[in-house]
Amino acid sequence: TGDRGPRKFARVLLIGLDGATFDVIGPLIKKGLMPQLKDLIDGGTSGILESTRPPITPAAWTTFMTGKGPGKHGIIDFLRYDPATNRLVFNNNQKISQKTIWQILSEKKYRVGSINVPMTFPPEPVNGFMISGFDTPTGKDFTFPKELQAEILARCPDYTHEKKWERKALGGDKVFEENLEYIKQSFDRGVDLARFCGDKYGWDVMMVLFKLVDNLQHKAWRYLDERTRDSNPRRAKLTVDCFIKLDETVGKLRALADEKQATILIMS
Repeated sequence: TGDRGPRKFARVLLIGLDGATFDVIGPLIKKGLMPQLKDLIDGGTSGILESTRPPITPAAWTTFMTGKGPGKHGIIDFLRYDPATNRLVFNNNQKISQKTIWQILSEKKYRVGSINVPMTFPPEPVNGFMISGFDTPTGKDFTFPKELQAEILARCPDYTHEKKWERKALGGDKVFEENLEYIKQSFDRGVDLARFCGDKYGWDVMMVLFKLVDNLQHKAWRYLDERTRDSNPRRAKLTVDCFIKLDETVGKLRALADEKQATILIMS
């Protein structure tokens, strides 16, 4: 490569569907409700990905970023024991003991972008841009370069990393529906950030992660499980509508990948 820069290769667009499972997606695909994912599966390669041990968010996504297991990269949970203070403290990317894919690609002069991936706070200097994930503490800077944060807030003044699931005793179906609308909006926001930041900084490898797929299942699993979903058919339909919206979101990212002649890799 030398002074000529890195070897040319097709761009790669990584799509993270946090906590997504074929237990839910498979039946929806068979019903014809997720045609974008069906096309990708039919035209590519798919399978069940074995998770980490423990199979939880910080360990799993750090394993993706490093290619190493938790025993090597050092991230087991959201918290770690600090012997100096005899307290539990929050983990962050500064505690990752291995190089991440963003660091490795940046060192090789490839242009990278990372949007909402867990364990990327504080956002680190990369050859491109980084927007940290839902584990970002409230009020802390969440972008590299730093000036990107002001541009994001100008485009979306209510931008937040919070999961925002409201629990109102008297809200009933109305509050449930508002919660799902927020999740749908987060899907649109991910696409908007991918296009805006990708155009601004350019990219060879870019990732956008949809964290609230996982939150949706935590809060509404009873409306997805065939054993319990008939208890409230309206909520079950509203929950499935979120997956239909997710599939449409994947379609928008497919269009972006086609424009940039990028290969798509989806993971959960």
